[in-house]
Amino acid sequence: LTDYAPRTVLVLGDFVHRAVALAGIRREIRRFLEMVEARSRLGLIAGNHDAGLRAVLDRCGSAVELSDAVICGEYQLMHGHENPPGEERVVMGHEHPVITLADGAGGRLKCPCFLVGERTIVLPAISRWAAGSDVRQGRYLSARARGETFARAIAILGGRLLPVSL
Repeated sequence: LTDYAPRTVLVLGDFVHRAVALAGIRREIRRFLEMVEARSRLGLIAGNHDAGLRAVLDRCGSAVELSDAVICGEYQLMHGHENPPGEERVVMGHEHPVITLADGAGGRLKCPCFLVGERTIVLPAISRWAAGSDVRQGRYLSARARGETFARAIAILGGRLLPVSL
């Protein structure tokens, strides 16, 4: 928010692991909403773990929009647990992609990554609790990802990005 000052922040689903009306969850949701909405417009796309989120948002006094998908130019932004109709280019989450990098001397590092295909971009999970599945194994959860040929991954190494051919 500070570095890029975006007009809109859109969360592509799985905002919480499970939306239950616990005081601690409501407090963290309120804190997040206040932080983002003080600087940007916030939109939330419902993910497969977001059942009950609308009720929790209501209890937090938030009128933030909760959508299934958002069209932005030629892209459909969605969580990805459901297969989108049509042939739009898709930006999605859901998969939690990671890639394992090796240094040739026995060292290995598992890194979250972006996954880039012809018509689909998969974003990494931002939570350290979402371990992810290695993109080199090609086992995807969603029909959209299973139907795509991914040419490259972009590994996140701290504050740097490393393009990797697949």
